[in-house]
Amino acid sequence: MTLGTTTPPVGGTLDGPPRLLLTLADLEAVVRDVGSAHLYVGTAPYLLRAGPWHAESGYPLPGVPAWPLRAEPWWQGGQRVWIARQLVRRAGHVEPSQSAWVVVGSAAGRGGDGEPLLADPRTLAEVAARVHREAAETYTGWREREFR
Repeated sequence: MTLGTTTPPVGGTLDGPPRLLLTLADLEAVVRDVGSAHLYVGTAPYLLRAGPWHAESGYPLPGVPAWPLRAEPWWQGGQRVWIARQLVRRAGHVEPSQSAWVVVGSAAGRGGDGEPLLADPRTLAEVAARVHREAAETYTGWREREFR
């Protein structure tokens, strides 16, 4: 199984890292343009040499764990809130050596917590830390709304 980038990532090159997204609007634009974008949290997927593994069991995984950034049809909160929610819930506790990444790839199964596993992930962008703060504000505002 190959987990490296085989074609230049959007906004980047094979010689350097992908572009850095600085706002939630930037992230929304990538999702709108790509459609099947996912959120991956960890070491840059384009730097993975040995395949990913399941931390609890130690078993090798057929792809990197990633969460969809395109809102599900049943979700009525809007695309922006869906993306904010995914960032808050999935990347809320990123370790210093890790980042949140926007990736695309082929579905290769499900992880131990039901998350999609993407084979041959292609890195589109890195999500800047300040986007996490903007996402937290957006998601918190949505959660505190009045239900009617």
